[in-house]
Amino acid sequence: MKRKKLLGSIAAFLVAAPLLAGIIGAGATTAEAAAVTEKPSEISFTLHKKVWDTETGIPSSTPNTGLEMDFSGAGLNGVDFTLYDVTNIYYNALQDDPQTEAAGDGLSSADALQAIQDNWNASWVVNGATALETKTTANVNGEDGLVEFTNVRTTDGLNRDKVLMFVETYSPADISIIATPMVILLPVMMPSITEGSAWDGSFLDTFNNEVHLYAKNQQQTPTKKIAVDPSEITEIQVKEGEGTTTVKVVDLEKGVVLPYEITSPIPYFIRDVNTDQSPVITNFTIVDVPTENLKYVTDSLEVVDTTSNTKLVLNTDYIITEENGGFLLEILTKNAETGFANTDTLAKLTPGSTLTLSYNMVLTATVQADMLHDNQATITIGREGETGYQKDIIPEEKVLTGGRKFQKIDGSSQDNLAGAEFILWNTDRSKYAVFYNGADAMENYSSAATNISWNDRGTDEDPAPNATHFMATAFDTGSGKDWSFDVVGLEYGNYQMQEVVAPEGYALPNGESAYTNFNVAWGTYDKEAVSVEKAENVTISNTRKGTLPSTGGAGIVAFLVIGTGMMIGSYLWFKNSKRTVKA
Repeated sequence: MKRKKLLGSIAAFLVAAPLLAGIIGAGATTAEAAAVTEKPSEISFTLHKKVWDTETGIPSSTPNTGLEMDFSGAGLNGVDFTLYDVTNIYYNALQDDPQTEAAGDGLSSADALQAIQDNWNASWVVNGATALETKTTANVNGEDGLVEFTNVRTTDGLNRDKVLMFVETYSPADISIIATPMVILLPVMMPSITEGSAWDGSFLDTFNNEVHLYAKNQQQTPTKKIAVDPSEITEIQVKEGEGTTTVKVVDLEKGVVLPYEITSPIPYFIRDVNTDQSPVITNFTIVDVPTENLKYVTDSLEVVDTTSNTKLVLNTDYIITEENGGFLLEILTKNAETGFANTDTLAKLTPGSTLTLSYNMVLTATVQADMLHDNQATITIGREGETGYQKDIIPEEKVLTGGRKFQKIDGSSQDNLAGAEFILWNTDRSKYAVFYNGADAMENYSSAATNISWNDRGTDEDPAPNATHFMATAFDTGSGKDWSFDVVGLEYGNYQMQEVVAPEGYALPNGESAYTNFNVAWGTYDKEAVSVEKAENVTISNTRKGTLPSTGGAGIVAFLVIGTGMMIGSYLWFKNSKRTVKA
C-alpha cells in the first residue's frame, strides 16, 4: 500500500469516530439524502472537515447519521483524505483475529470494524489495504472544508460488500488533533429519525447513496510575547486620530536585554516520510523582523520541543541567519545533499506538539525615547512546492525607552547658558550613571551610548568617580532645538541631575541646590507623542557671580580711601554750612 509512514503514538491525539457511531457533536438533521429502495452499485461520500481551537475544545461525540447535519466549528481546507479499500482485511478478520496468534478465533462484524479502526496503522492493516484515491478539502459551493468521493463501487470482484476506510493523511501545520480513521461497511442504510428527537441509532429499510460524514480537528494558535513578569507591563495612552488608544508597553533602559518567546505548532505529520525517503514537511521556517532600533542578541536563541522538553541543536536540527536586526530560523527536516529526511531531527519533534523559541532583543544606540517598537514573527510550514501554513504574529506589548530634555538658563535674565556639567543619579542618590559605548565608558554623554552602568556611591570626597558628564550647550530656538542637553535610554522612574561644573561667571550651587529632581515617563521626552499631559523641559538656573573684588586686593584699598575722603568732605561741608546759618 502506497502511503505516508506515520510515526509516533497516534492514540495520544485521536478521538474515536467509527462509522455512524459518534464523530462529532451535532444538531438536528438539516437535509435528507434521497432514499433508494434498491441496493446501489455506486455510492458517493461528502466529507465535512470541521476544526476547533484549543480554548473551545472539540465538542463531545454525537452519532453521525450519514445525512447533512448542523455543526459548530469552522470548515477546514487543505486536509488530505485517502480512501482505502480494506475489504479483504475485514473478511479475513471474520475468520481469524489478526491481533492474536490463535487460529480460527474470528471476530464479529462490529468487532472486526472496530479492530481495523483501532489498528489502522498496524502492519496487518497497512499491508492489506489498497489506496484508491486521495483528495483535499476545499471550498465547495461557498462552504469550506468539503471533499467529495464519487462513483465508489459498493461491492468487490467477489460480489462482497466492500469495507472502506477514510484516513486523514495530511493537515495544516497548526492541527494538534486529527480525525480518527473512519471505517465503513457498505451499503449505508438511511437512519430512522423522528423530527425533533435525537437519533436512536436505528435504520430504515432504504439505502443512502449520498453519504455525509463529519470529521473533526483541533488546532493550536501560535503565540509571541515578551517574557517578563506581568508587573513590568504598563498601559499608556497613544494618539490615534483625534483621540487616543490604550497600548500595553514594557519600558526599559537602553542596553537591557528583553526576553521574547514564540510558540509555533509542530505539524502532526512532521515525522512522515515519503516513499523516496524525503520528508513530507520540507519547509519549516520562522522569521523574526523587528522594527528599527530593536535588535536580536546573537547566540541567545534556544529551541525546545514543549512536550518532550527536548532542546534542538544548532546546525544539526536547525540553522539561524541574522538579518535586518532579526533572524531567520530553518528547521532541517531533510539532508541538503541527499534530500532524505533527517530522521534524528524529526524524532525530536512531537507530532501535534509545540515548538518554543526563547531569545533576547535589545534596543540599539540610535533608539529614540517615546517611540514604540515591536517585532513580527512569520511562521511558514508546508510540503514541497506549497506553503500550506503561514501565520504572522506580533506581541501584544510594545517596547520603548524614556528620556528627558534639560534647559540651562540664567536665573535672572532667563537667557540660555552653556558650559555647565552634570552627572546623573538614581532617585535616592545611592548610585550614579556611567554610560558606555560598547565596552568603553563615556567621559561625556552622547546619543552613541549603548548601555548604562549604575555604580555605587563613592566617598564623601569623591562621591561619583568616573561618572559620565552631561554637557550643557547654547542653543538657538530658531534652529528648532530648545534644550541645552538631554538624556535618552532611561527606564521610567525618578532621577536626580547634579550640577558639578557651573557656566563661566556663574556660581556653582551648593548642597541640595546642586540637585534637580525629575521623572521619566511616557511623553516626557517627546511631547507630541502623548495627548494627555505634555511634560516641559526641565529648567536648571544659575546665579551670576558678583563683580566686587576679592578681600585684601588693591581694588578694595582704593575703594576704602575714596569712600573715607568722601565721608570727611561731607562732614566738613555740613559743619561749615551750620556756621553760615548762625552768622
